[in-house]
Amino acid sequence: MLTDGEVSPDPTSADAGSVEIVAKNVGGLLHNLVIVRGDDPAALPVDEDGAVIEAALPEGELIGRIAAVDTGTEESALFDLDAGSYILFCNIVDPTAIPPNPVSHFEAGMVTTLTVT
Repeated sequence: MLTDGEVSPDPTSADAGSVEIVAKNVGGLLHNLVIVRGDDPAALPVDEDGAVIEAALPEGELIGRIAAVDTGTEESALFDLDAGSYILFCNIVDPTAIPPNPVSHFEAGMVTTLTVT
């Protein structure tokens, strides 16, 4: 589930293989959902706005994304996930936020982890 300021997976773990991820936006802002292999969100490279620089991730770590989820809607996609840890986050930058301006949803706390066994 995506709210303004939080990513809350339910459940918080999944079995390895083809995993359907449903991104339901119950917040008031547009969100997306990016899936990266890893367990430490603080280790992800970020730009001056606090957004994750997806192009700077090591090859193979970016698993995929659900590009845009409008408020009050949900989008889903299947991802082939091996056992391990994954970071799920919104990587939208809101240029209208005051202060600071702009604000990355990732930097504002829209990030969590998912364990795949």
